[in-house]
Amino acid sequence: MAHIDSFLKEIESELKEINSKNRTKYELKEQCILAFGVKLCTPFRVKARAYDRNRANMSFLIEVLTTDGHIVEVLVRNDLLISAPPKALGVMGNRGWIVFGEKKVVAELISLWPVKEHHKIATTLGWNNEDYFALTNGQVLKAPGFTSEVVIEPQTTNKTKGTLEGWRRKIGQKARGNPYLMFACSAALTGPLLPFAPTVKSFAVHFYHHTSTGKSTLLRVAEGLWPRPENPNLKTWRATGNALEGWLVKANNTVLCVDELPKEQAKRAFADDIYMFGNEKGKGRADKDGTTKTTNNWQVILLSAGELSGAQMLKASGEKNSGGQEVRWLDIPVSAPHGVFHVLHGADHGRSFVDALSQQSNEEFGKVGPAFVERLMNDPFLRAGFEAELDGYFLKLNQALNISEALQGEIPRIIRQFALIVLAGEHASSMGITGWQSGDALEAVKHVARQWYDAQDRSISATLRIHLDEISKYLSRLSPEQKCSHKAGKDHLKPEVVKVWYTDKVYDFTKDALNEVSNGSAVEWAKFLDSQNILIRAKSGSLQNRLSFGPRNWVYRMSRSAIDR
Repeated sequence: MAHIDSFLKEIESELKEINSKNRTKYELKEQCILAFGVKLCTPFRVKARAYDRNRANMSFLIEVLTTDGHIVEVLVRNDLLISAPPKALGVMGNRGWIVFGEKKVVAELISLWPVKEHHKIATTLGWNNEDYFALTNGQVLKAPGFTSEVVIEPQTTNKTKGTLEGWRRKIGQKARGNPYLMFACSAALTGPLLPFAPTVKSFAVHFYHHTSTGKSTLLRVAEGLWPRPENPNLKTWRATGNALEGWLVKANNTVLCVDELPKEQAKRAFADDIYMFGNEKGKGRADKDGTTKTTNNWQVILLSAGELSGAQMLKASGEKNSGGQEVRWLDIPVSAPHGVFHVLHGADHGRSFVDALSQQSNEEFGKVGPAFVERLMNDPFLRAGFEAELDGYFLKLNQALNISEALQGEIPRIIRQFALIVLAGEHASSMGITGWQSGDALEAVKHVARQWYDAQDRSISATLRIHLDEISKYLSRLSPEQKCSHKAGKDHLKPEVVKVWYTDKVYDFTKDALNEVSNGSAVEWAKFLDSQNILIRAKSGSLQNRLSFGPRNWVYRMSRSAIDR
């Protein structure tokens, strides 16, 4: 009760100061604030004013006495206090504070409160400039020389448990000899590096296998490198798109783990999820009055697991795999002697190893990621040497996978993403965080990158493959009278219905047909296919050839062997 008595005495003193400077009469009586002798509200005091990193979004940090006798802090935005006092004060009411009188009078009292402290607001989780890093358990990690107090605006309820040494001994050591586990842990540490790697955007890594192999355990361990809920249940892909956006915001600069990619996505377009995630910003929204809300942003590594690959799921759901998705979403086929594990570290069999690892991940979590960020803040590496080290790992992965320097398209970008995972794992190891030896993380990422690379069709770029897939699907949908050979063309009874003419060497697409394939972008597609030596120009150099028959005799001619392949 002593702290409540002290709290009430501070309120009495500060109300007297307000009265002395203004023509007001506020007083505290029987644990209630009165205005001119009338009950106004239960006790509160303004502890500090707070601003974000750009000295905007001014808010009041307010301590309130709840009805059950606790003192809690809430952050009340000044813009809401001015424009919508009931809405602003609702934040206080949510925590057990009660108002009896006019809400406008309470708003005025807050604005008059004598405040000596000025704090910073972490408006986002993760990095706020390079000054401080806000965690989901309410902890704020500060850079050297940054002394301001920081309050976190987003709700933070996650927990930590155990010690860093406990994690190293119980979990970190089990990752040695298990490349998928070491890869997942290294990937979970990559989020804090994304703001310092302008050549790498947010991306997802998806582990897939047709049976239960311990994939979920990889996600559970990776998630546990950061503060998380005490409830160990993983998030799943069966949630809504809005839920996914909220998860991404909360996982900013850390890792998001989502399990159980379904065989079909009935609720929404999965392709849209991939695009939104990789685009690093949410949907634009507006308040009821039409005012545009601040768009959510994030930089996140997403780890996923399921029985099918992302590409297989898109195909099963009838969705198009658009260009760029293969950079944002990396499908990793899983193959190991014991599910996803190569070495059991003394366990009798794979199931007992998975069970022990799952139990230990519930005993030791939330320590590794924050320790990594704390050391990064004291390390000049982020400002000098970062890009050079990233380039070095990029070259090592290229050499390990025997990738030609002439290879273009998405693959070099993806190898750079793998290189950033190497950098995170190796740097954390050099800081003494993981307990791994130098080179361990590099070898683990090489193994996983090779699994990914060997599953690719490297004869053509992913973008060209997507174009050819769409053309092939279109051809398969045409009826016999919509697809006609040159030989039969002159005698065709309804040449006006033909979409595609063909010989044993070429397909001739009418403009209408190519527009249907490309959603109205026939010319753009023709130019791209021309650049890939699929489209065959006319002798005049035109993108279109002219047939000697048919009413719509200007066509886009394409190599049949390339498309049929």
